[in-house]
Amino acid sequence: MVIAPVDEYIIYKEAYPMVKHFGVRTLDRDGMNPVKDLFLILELWRRYKKIKPDLIIHFTNKPNIYGTIAAKLAGIKNMSVVTGLGYTFIHNGWMQKVITSLYKFTARWMNSIIFENTRDKNYFVANHLVDADKALSVKGCGVDTSYYKPSESLFPKENKTIFTFIGRLLYDKRNK
Repeated sequence: MVIAPVDEYIIYKEAYPMVKHFGVRTLDRDGMNPVKDLFLILELWRRYKKIKPDLIIHFTNKPNIYGTIAAKLAGIKNMSVVTGLGYTFIHNGWMQKVITSLYKFTARWMNSIIFENTRDKNYFVANHLVDADKALSVKGCGVDTSYYKPSESLFPKENKTIFTFIGRLLYDKRNK
């Protein structure tokens, strides 16, 4: 089962009809309206109570925080996945303080929190956002370019190499 907004990126519904999709109407990914966020908690809580899953896995800040509150209210185990700290954590400011406080508050209700890199895990543990015994680091979804190198048999020098890049180029991702 998947609970996510319905948008043009939901393509698996046709390819994988066995995956049950439940739309979310109140998730405003970039919004900062606490009333809308309260409606998100209520929508998720109602959905969780109706579906009654054994475990909920949340991704990204808003579902990690507000979904955890909804899961706690519904009495359902949950875990959160932090794929990266993102803009909010990289740039010091009031929003970082708010998100940090919300993670501190809700992390006690997460059964575990998975990080896609050890640096983010260490940041959360060092800043007491999550207990070290709940934090787990995995190898993430990136590509280790020191291990996976282009093969000359795949890309002969006499031919022009053409490739497609699928991703985001973020100024914050530059080497520091």
